[in-house]
Amino acid sequence: MKSKLLFVLISTILLVALHQSCCECEPVLEGEFTNIAIELQNLDFSDKKEIGPNADEIDRNFYGIRINIFRDMDLLKTASSLCRFSLIPAVHACDCPEPFIYRAKETILSIKIITLNDFNEKKPAYSDISDYFRGTHPNWNLDHILSDLNGPRHYYSEEQMTAIDLVLFVAPSESYVKHIFKVQFSLSDGRTLENYIDVHLI
Repeated sequence: MKSKLLFVLISTILLVALHQSCCECEPVLEGEFTNIAIELQNLDFSDKKEIGPNADEIDRNFYGIRINIFRDMDLLKTASSLCRFSLIPAVHACDCPEPFIYRAKETILSIKIITLNDFNEKKPAYSDISDYFRGTHPNWNLDHILSDLNGPRHYYSEEQMTAIDLVLFVAPSESYVKHIFKVQFSLSDGRTLENYIDVHLI
């Protein structure tokens, strides 16, 4: 009899503890997005840290491009609410996911950066110089960036734009030249998104 009472008591304590450690998360809103346009900005990775149209003259050893990707977002359904358990008191245990998750309707097959000027001896005008660019992390090439862009996107709000920063790791052979670059996204649904940017690399 005592063992049964002890079992009931322990079970009750455990149920109360689990209830108190349950963090009731808000339902996650699920949707889809489609990429609709790109916008380009110059980046200065020197001490000046200039971005955009004012950064039109940049040291060729510190140049980068910011690609703003605009998206059309459609909410489809609401997932069920979640309860996350923890042995830590609930006031400190909340680890809820972001309230919005979007998946791409189409994938980005490739990102190409084309120089419209002679870049160096190996890359004359209209050459693909994508391999000369990396993410802000040295080990992130365009393949890593593509994988990230095509994966599910978690947001804290219904954002309609994301951005990637690319660093030019191979400087052009000549200084004080106005360069024009074309950035081109090829999508799995047959569309192509592209835009142009110019900059004086000194």
